[in-house]
Amino acid sequence: MVEDGSPPAESHTVIVGAGIIGCSAAYHLTELTDEPVTVLDKGPIPEAGGSTLHAPGGLRQSNANKTMASLAKYGRDLYSDLGRFDAGGSLEVARSQSQWEYIKRKYDHATAYGIEGPELLTPEEVGEYNKLVDTDKLVGGYFVPGDGQIQTLELLETLVEESESRNATFHERVEVVDVETSDGSVDSVVTDQGTIEAERVLMATNIWSPLVEEMVDVDIPLVPCEHQYVVTEAIDELEGETKESEDCGLRHQEASLYFHQHGEGIGIGSYDHEARLVDAFDLPDHEDAMRHPLLNGYAVGAEHTRTEDYEMPASAEFTEEDFSSAWEEATDLYPQLEDADFDRAFNGIFSFSVDGMPILGEAPNVDDLWVAAAIWITHSGGAGKVIADLMEEGETELPRFGTEIERFQPHSSVHNFVWTRGRENYETVYDVVHPREPSSTNRHLRRSPFYQHHEELGADFVNSDGWERPRWFESNADLLEEYDVPERDGWLGQYWSPISGAEHQAVRDRGGLFDVSSLTPIEVRGPDAAEVVQRTFTNDVDTDVGRVTYTLLVDESGGILGDMPVARLGENHFRVMGSGGANGSNQLSVIRDRAEGYDATVVDRSSGQSGVAVWGPNARDVLEPLTDADLSEDAFPRSPPRRSLSTASRRSRSTSLTPARRGGSCTPRPSTASDSGRSSTRAPRTTTSFRWGRTR
Repeated sequence: MVEDGSPPAESHTVIVGAGIIGCSAAYHLTELTDEPVTVLDKGPIPEAGGSTLHAPGGLRQSNANKTMASLAKYGRDLYSDLGRFDAGGSLEVARSQSQWEYIKRKYDHATAYGIEGPELLTPEEVGEYNKLVDTDKLVGGYFVPGDGQIQTLELLETLVEESESRNATFHERVEVVDVETSDGSVDSVVTDQGTIEAERVLMATNIWSPLVEEMVDVDIPLVPCEHQYVVTEAIDELEGETKESEDCGLRHQEASLYFHQHGEGIGIGSYDHEARLVDAFDLPDHEDAMRHPLLNGYAVGAEHTRTEDYEMPASAEFTEEDFSSAWEEATDLYPQLEDADFDRAFNGIFSFSVDGMPILGEAPNVDDLWVAAAIWITHSGGAGKVIADLMEEGETELPRFGTEIERFQPHSSVHNFVWTRGRENYETVYDVVHPREPSSTNRHLRRSPFYQHHEELGADFVNSDGWERPRWFESNADLLEEYDVPERDGWLGQYWSPISGAEHQAVRDRGGLFDVSSLTPIEVRGPDAAEVVQRTFTNDVDTDVGRVTYTLLVDESGGILGDMPVARLGENHFRVMGSGGANGSNQLSVIRDRAEGYDATVVDRSSGQSGVAVWGPNARDVLEPLTDADLSEDAFPRSPPRRSLSTASRRSRSTSLTPARRGGSCTPRPSTASDSGRSSTRAPRTTTSFRWGRTR
């Protein structure tokens, strides 16, 4: 039974936020532990007034990202098991050949990720599923029978009831005003009705997350955005329809639109407008919020539809001037809407993170403070399981790559960066974005000392978590006269150059110079350093000083988090060369976690050092003219690092190491990288391998 206020004085777990992600987390946590779980919300429960309430509730499993597809698939199965999901299927249409090609790739992804029954449709078959759509202008369609409609309010009620039947209590109309910490760990939650001592706290606050950043030392880089939704008045073709959704939901991605039937009317959701960002501090209190019925369950013309008004602080006034293009596209696809007026219209507010992915995990700077944010209702079932598993077990069986809170850089939480990226992600959320397409915003935040040289050589740069990294060099175009590189047409050829293929082959044959400044050098020092690295990695890294060991970093279940060299530079001094990007950030976090309780420090040196690698069979030949050191196999074997190697007028540490067992050397040096005037304490994030420089 939901209680009005009266939170307890203590609780093992406190969840702040009783929207879909907070309720999902409570449901999954109470399956895993008998310890008390307390859920708080400033609004009524379960009608808390966040984006869950104004969501139409459509669930689509298909996604090019395996993590997101898996979270949606898990949620679909969970909601179905709870009896709160109607599997009527989902439609998507293509009105151009390029969109049809994209839909076919989506079909391939769905098949690969285990989504049941996806179908490619002819225009005529689309018409069989949706009798209103003008099929004459269609190229084809896509249907997933297992997709469908979430019963949002009923789902919230069920999650609350199931959680309460175990060991959770829910307290509405309770405002959280602070989170107190001591010795770097959560101590208590301060509310307007008293303080709750807590062992751990989960912030399931979505669009209100920027307010949490003011309470406690945690970065949650997201921004609330307004999204338009209208419901038309009754149209003749749907006369007598009483169900919320008779036809399956339809997406017209080329026009940034989706459609949902509401009895005798049609609902239209639009991303086809300039992003309207909202400062979380300007969100209204519940007593000042808009009031309107839930979208889910609302049917135009039906006698027994939902008409009760709810407090909607996550809703804003409709901006009609933003909807003209969307209406033109909508009436072109649904000609029956041409003369229809609006039954209701509003701008719903929900959140976008700086990379468009959810934010899940324990705050890097505060122990036992957990975050689950930037999560839509489609993925909330899976996200609730992930965060509960991590809190209770330390690992999860569901894919979570790309959702880790540790992945962000310090610049990721700068206000301008958050808003610029949030705007870009909103405006491109329905775009067909190529996986190699670089972001157009917030460029040149981090540059290696070799950036100017890269420019002079005609580098094609990609932005990778702030770093400007070369993908290929136009100065290597003459290699195409020597090497045959098959052409790539269409989608495969976008954001790619055959020069890259020629560079690959030249490095195999001779050698290449690589800028590896965006990798993650991690230093472990202190009296217990040897014990920390020995318990952290799979190989025996407690070696003689001067040795390098190639090894794996794994999670608690043996899953591989990365392969990397560990060099022993002193009795109590180790250097780990972590991956670049999100992998490097996560590896750093794991090593830091495993150093807890030991007399050792773990430091990310990525902003203080840069690196150059010479790889390929002729690597020794390239370096020998630059140094007086003996680089022969006997004097400079595969593993031991050289403390100092004189090259030109500088002294550097050089390590002979290559997993491919080909000649190679990696030489770090002090960095002069541009880092926006800030010192990074985390690794740069990227999802692609580094590219090479000049080849020989």
